[in-house]
Formats: sequence, C-alpha cells, structure tokens
Amino acid sequence: MKIDITLVDNSPLSEMSKTAVLSYINSLKSISFENHTLLNEIDSIAIDLVFVSDQQIKEINAAYRNTDKATDVITFSYWANLAENEPQFQGPDAEVYISIDTACRQSKRHGISLEEELALLIVHGVLHATGLDHENSRDEAKKMRMKEADILSQMGIKGVSPLTVTAN
Repeated sequence: MKIDITLVDNSPLSEMSKTAVLSYINSLKSISFENHTLLNEIDSIAIDLVFVSDQQIKEINAAYRNTDKATDVITFSYWANLAENEPQFQGPDAEVYISIDTACRQSKRHGISLEEELALLIVHGVLHATGLDHENSRDEAKKMRMKEADILSQMGIKGVSPLTVTAN
C-alpha cells in the first residue's frame, strides 16, 4: 500500500519542525505498509496532515468523540464509509490532526525532541488511518506499538520507543 500524505499549510510549526515533518512524510512514502495495515486490498491512501492548537483539537474531540479535553492526535478515516458503487470521493481518504501544544508537552515529559515526538504522532495517526486501533484491546495496543516501533526504525528514528512512550 502506498501512503500519500499532504501537509496542510495552516500548521503552526516552526521552520525546523516543518522541515523534519516534510522529511518524515517523504520517508513514510517509501515504507511498505503491507504488514502494518488492515487495508491490504487497497493500493494507496491519501492522508491530510493538519497541525492544530490544544484549543482546536479540544473542539474537534468534543464535537466528534464527546470528550471535552485536548489530546495529541485524532484521525478520521473516510475510506471505510464509502460504498463501492458511490461516485469517486473528492478529498483525502483520511485526516490526521496533531496538537502541536500537546506534542511539545509530551516531548518534554518523554525526554525526546519535539521532532521525534512529531514522528511518533504522525506514524500513530497514519496507522489509525489504515485501520488499526489501540483502543480495542491491550493486545491490539501492543501490536500497534510494535508496528510504530518498526516503522520509526525504518524511518531511521532510533531514539523513540513507542513501547514505553504512550500516546494520550
């Protein structure tokens, strides 16, 4: 499966973080997701990546998940809702929203750089977009963390261990 990620330009990232994120996006395009997804029958998936503030992600969380608090990443997958006989959907197959405020706090708490935290959150969101969900069971959570670790390693990011760093 090919992953095509678009960084939406309304992101509140510093130039250094934006450069790192663009590098991560390029790395993800070259990684094979066949062993990391429930969507092996799909050739490609288009994902919009959006960076927002805590206030914005809190509003999204409240509106769509009935949880009135900020979180680190929220993913919306649209491909699963489309019937095969519907006209071609004009838009991304998924959207990944990441709170830059929460990512900053978590990077300090985890003792890693903001850019490493962003890599973890991007991979986490992309795996959600491909159908994985750590909220179903502890076993599924462990499998997802192992997949995150494998993908981060393929991206050349060695200082982050999703098996010990947990997302919100």
